[in-house]
Amino acid sequence: MNLPIGIFQREFAQRENLKCRVLWLSEKFHNLPLAAHPRVPVDVVAAVREAFAGMAKDAQGRKILEASAELVKQKPPFGFSPSDDSDYDNYRKFYKNTLLKGFSTE
Repeated sequence: MNLPIGIFQREFAQRENLKCRVLWLSEKFHNLPLAAHPRVPVDVVAAVREAFAGMAKDAQGRKILEASAELVKQKPPFGFSPSDDSDYDNYRKFYKNTLLKGFSTE
């Protein structure tokens, strides 16, 4: 899912029956990535990537996605989408420029 932070917060609050007022919307951020260590062979990374990306199209995969979505009260669509490193540039930019102590990459 690729949402502005404020929308994500609002949806979480609604799901948990909490009050929330969005004061600002960020640019869109991808959800957390599934990442592989550089030592993992490229063919293994590709196979795992394809398995996750194809879960929504597979009967058993869809069943797992639906069960986990129910657990966290997530609405459709369910599944994973492939991304590349550049899709997370805005995270790096945020952490590089944040004013919060302990989070800056410098």
